[in-house]
Amino acid sequence: MERFGTLRNHECFFALRPKGVGASRAAPPPPPPRGPGRIGAPLRRAAKRRKRGPSLTAADRSPMKTYLSAALALALSCAGAAHAQPQAAGQSDWPCRQVKVQSVAVAGVWTGPSLDGAKAWRDESALADLVARVSARRTPLETAQKLVSDFAAAAGAERKERLTALFAGVYDTLEAERREVLSGLDRYGAKQKLLAERLREETQAMRAEQDKPTQDAQKLKDASEALQWDLRVFDERRRALSYVCETPALIEQRLGALARAIEAAID
Repeated sequence: MERFGTLRNHECFFALRPKGVGASRAAPPPPPPRGPGRIGAPLRRAAKRRKRGPSLTAADRSPMKTYLSAALALALSCAGAAHAQPQAAGQSDWPCRQVKVQSVAVAGVWTGPSLDGAKAWRDESALADLVARVSARRTPLETAQKLVSDFAAAAGAERKERLTALFAGVYDTLEAERREVLSGLDRYGAKQKLLAERLREETQAMRAEQDKPTQDAQKLKDASEALQWDLRVFDERRRALSYVCETPALIEQRLGALARAIEAAID
């Protein structure tokens, strides 16, 4: 069994699953989510499966005592992390290993002309459409760079102003998307902490039932299955985070690459 000490907030969500438990039913890692709207997908899928009722195999039931002990250690660590350690401002529900950076400064990615007079890009439909195309992560970066080059070639004498307006639109779009992802991750982390607290309570109640001189076998079985199910939901959500937590950095990398392409087209 893996031992869990007092974990920091993000470590609690990435803690290792107890060894030897549920190995026969291990699920493959979920596919990378395509955007912030997919953050809750693992839990929704789990909820649909739960309606059919969990089906436990002998391999699932045999290490129950070890599983419960590990669950208690993990849940106590996760549930107590927010109270046992001071959290930096804006980090209390942050579930990722990466440090949360609330916003990307323009100066950190752009050394071209000032954007002060370039905020009217939304008023021109053709420019707004181009901003949407090059900003979208489904558009390959090479394609986006080609679109920037074509736009620069067609801009003529207004190249500098037009490309500056293009970057203003790209920055506004990707920064808004990044903020949405951060907000979704905070909500995800808050829900995960609540689930960890529920696991702690369920595990304590289960152990109390086990310690009774006279046990209700059906009640004990139902409690065991409910606890195992919640542990699996917790673990599925935790594994999904390893993909989702990369999204803010991927957005920032795309913003930087597009900034360099636009600046090169201005020169």
